[in-house]
Amino acid sequence: MRSMGFTSSPCDDPRVTPEFVLRPATADDWDWIVSQVPRLREFGPPPWRTPEQVDSGEIADLRIAFEQLDDPERLLLIAARAETGQPLGFLYVVTLTDFFTRERHAHVSDLLVARDGEGQGVGRALMSAADVWARKRGYRFVTLSVFPDNRRALALYERLGFRTDVLRMLKALDET
Repeated sequence: MRSMGFTSSPCDDPRVTPEFVLRPATADDWDWIVSQVPRLREFGPPPWRTPEQVDSGEIADLRIAFEQLDDPERLLLIAARAETGQPLGFLYVVTLTDFFTRERHAHVSDLLVARDGEGQGVGRALMSAADVWARKRGYRFVTLSVFPDNRRALALYERLGFRTDVLRMLKALDET
């Protein structure tokens, strides 16, 4: 199994153990990632988004990632148990352009930690890998979006140094 050059994480977090590796995703990971997509909506999408909408949007975005696995503007990583290769999570990062400055930057499109990977530093290691990737590309910042009720993710992102930049709001219009 090819890793990203480290056994658990490119960070020095003492809570991260060498029990998992980070590796580039391959076509063989598609079924596992799609099976995890419903987990992305467990943490509070707003009531005007149906589960089907959330899942189909995520799958469509991930399909693009898998069609372009070699695209240097994208990063798709799997965290997997070192001994067995069992997937524990995944990270999908894309290059975007900032609306205000037109500066290119890394955007975490998806971060998912499977139930079996919770509390083991998987999310922190994947986010650290996003930082390493962004720095190597010369980017000055990383952005992400998160559902406002996903308290656990919000707490992680704040511990990692993320701050609110822009709040996106939506008003549903009556269908008449």
